[in-house]
Amino acid sequence: MRFDVHTVRVHLVNELLDAPQVKEVWHDGSDVVILDFFSGETVSIHLIERFMSVEEITYIFSENERQNLYTVLILWMDMFMPHDGQVYVPNDWMMTLLSLFGGRIYAYDAWRGEPFIFNVEFTRLPNSFSYVIKHGEPINIAYIQVDSVDIHLPYFRGVWRVGRFEAIPTSWQAHRWAEAETAPIAKSVRYYYHLLGIPPTDDTQAIKRAYRDLARQFHPDLNLERDTTDEMQRINDAYERVLRYLEDGSKPN
Repeated sequence: MRFDVHTVRVHLVNELLDAPQVKEVWHDGSDVVILDFFSGETVSIHLIERFMSVEEITYIFSENERQNLYTVLILWMDMFMPHDGQVYVPNDWMMTLLSLFGGRIYAYDAWRGEPFIFNVEFTRLPNSFSYVIKHGEPINIAYIQVDSVDIHLPYFRGVWRVGRFEAIPTSWQAHRWAEAETAPIAKSVRYYYHLLGIPPTDDTQAIKRAYRDLARQFHPDLNLERDTTDEMQRINDAYERVLRYLEDGSKPN
């Protein structure tokens, strides 16, 4: 594994050195590459090979924000990413990265000594909280840009500096949670409304209808194509927490 990271890092540095907007590239042999733009911005690129969590993402971005750095996270494909074409329910740290990087996660791998970095794109299925996974072609590393994004996830909020290798598609703006921001409900419950596929302004009857529709789609006894036990558990948990919130106004745990 260390050989793969080293190979990918060398490939990354060489490609960045050819980028016309990049003034200088720094690295000390670790899994972090720092680059300075001629325009004055500095980007910190992290090659991630260990377990990720929302807390870890928050720590990395917060530390870099403190130093006025833009941040890119590139994850080891074999450790973290679902397969191409797989129908998948992203967890909270994946949703955080998808919101930061516009509906995609950057991944790296090495095949027979040849490194490559590519997009893993998530496209949401209609009336579902599942996504179809698509592995894209290798990205143009020299096309690195910087941007600031405003994130309103219940567990990750704020304006963050990000580096990216292409424009963020406008279709991903839904993950900015704009409709949830205006709803007078606890921030932590918005995530469970999202799992049920409904806005946080819906009433109890609409919530129950959404639950029944999802149950018909994901109940393991009714789904013969694949194991949907995990999805059904998430649906049940979200449904119970939303109803509990409506009944007593308490914030779900």
